[in-house]
Amino acid sequence: MRWDATALSLFLPFLLATALYPTFANIVERVLTADGKHDKTLNPPTPSVLRSNGTHQFQPTVLMISLDGFHAQYLERGYSPNILKFGQQGLRADYMTPVFPSATFPNHYAIATGLYAESNGIVGNSFFDPILNDTFYYKDRVISANAKWWGGEPIWATAEKQGHRSGVNMWPGSTAPIKGILPTHVKEYKSGITPASKFQQVLEWIDLPFEKRPSLLLTYIPEIDSAGHQYGPDSAQVNNNIRTVDSALGYLFDELSRRNLTNIVDVLVLSDHGMTWSNPSKYYITVESIIGQAETDAKIHSIQGAPIGSISVKEPKHQNVPDIYNKLKASQTLKNANIAVYLRDEVPERLHFSKNERIGDIVVIPPKPYVFMQGNPADPRLEDKNLGKDILVGLHGYDNLDPSMRAIFVANGPSFRQKAVKPQLSENVKRYLEAQSGNIGAHDKYWNPGRGYTKVPNKRGGQATPSNSGVDGDDDLSHSRHPHFRNVEVYGLICKILGLNPAPNNGTSFFHSWWLAQ
Repeated sequence: MRWDATALSLFLPFLLATALYPTFANIVERVLTADGKHDKTLNPPTPSVLRSNGTHQFQPTVLMISLDGFHAQYLERGYSPNILKFGQQGLRADYMTPVFPSATFPNHYAIATGLYAESNGIVGNSFFDPILNDTFYYKDRVISANAKWWGGEPIWATAEKQGHRSGVNMWPGSTAPIKGILPTHVKEYKSGITPASKFQQVLEWIDLPFEKRPSLLLTYIPEIDSAGHQYGPDSAQVNNNIRTVDSALGYLFDELSRRNLTNIVDVLVLSDHGMTWSNPSKYYITVESIIGQAETDAKIHSIQGAPIGSISVKEPKHQNVPDIYNKLKASQTLKNANIAVYLRDEVPERLHFSKNERIGDIVVIPPKPYVFMQGNPADPRLEDKNLGKDILVGLHGYDNLDPSMRAIFVANGPSFRQKAVKPQLSENVKRYLEAQSGNIGAHDKYWNPGRGYTKVPNKRGGQATPSNSGVDGDDDLSHSRHPHFRNVEVYGLICKILGLNPAPNNGTSFFHSWWLAQ
């Protein structure tokens, strides 16, 4: 059959519409989902990657649970049998190293993005941005939900962009439309919600119909951290909360098993940092006690980040910065306490805490149990209710290599390998340890407000390669316990499990090889 020009002109629009239908459909779906919560084009996974529990189809699914303030040594107290059993059935690390500063928001967002604080912009629980001329404060829900603060790309945004739905329960940063994207299901932070209730929410999301069910779930549990702050890390209250959280985890694990999901859902249980003690009446040092109230008022804009001091100095900076810096460096009080004082550009490379304008002009880093701050030790910016009283309280935020800041990492699920060591497994672990100590470069990037991503010198000095003796004395570094690692690796691990293309991050490309079956 031959087409004449008239017939072809009449039929051509139909041909074009048919050929372009997938594009039009995607555009329509993008508009329909652009409701202030989503901005994505779904690319459903092919049937070959779906898994069945016998009654329903599931995408490969990851559940990440953060136990805020759960120190690595808490596992040895005997109050967390469910976590220990979970680790014995799966894999765990000796401990996980937080990013600096070892505070809640910087570390939860480092875990979510795979980026150091200097790279993703969340340099503290509170901080001043001289470019925005604005201050971030983590407890202000309106401020925290503004996307202008959050650099990088969190794992839920990566997942949503690539066809996965996510459910995020109270994780720092999840209520901000970062890159225009919110999780499909999101719950903002609300105090008083029990761990059991949060895990029930996770199960309700898992029980949703396929077209609504998230394949990435995150939930945040603050109870252990809260007790540690108020009563100290060695208190009965901390131990009681460990029991409560562990019991709730046992319920969650049982429910996943009852649903026949243990071969579908990969579960990661981790923490953001550890906890140590301090005594406000003995160990708090204020800037006013060093340079005086008048000079503090005249030259200092703010000091954020206690127990460290991230000092933003007023103009003229070329005069005020060296003046305050020299006085702090000369302070016998600070010298006696072994408190380090740096210009921002002088902060040790291993801390990854210098390449962002949100970091103060001067950075004061005390050893535990000291705290450097501005104003009265009862300043409400600190979380501890007992500040100013002559009793012990719990703190974190110190050097991320301090043993008291160590976090946990435990994982189990279908994507994780069995405990038998794979060929070259030990060599891969050794490569990772070398990368941490600066012998092998990783794909470092960093982000700054208004600049996007730019390259950073690939230097990782400052941390010696650990010996194998720290892992059960096994030359193979143990079949089920990985040496310590940095929490910026978690983002890439989840991407590997879900088959996602990762955004630029500070992790190493081969970290997953010890953990995963393939």
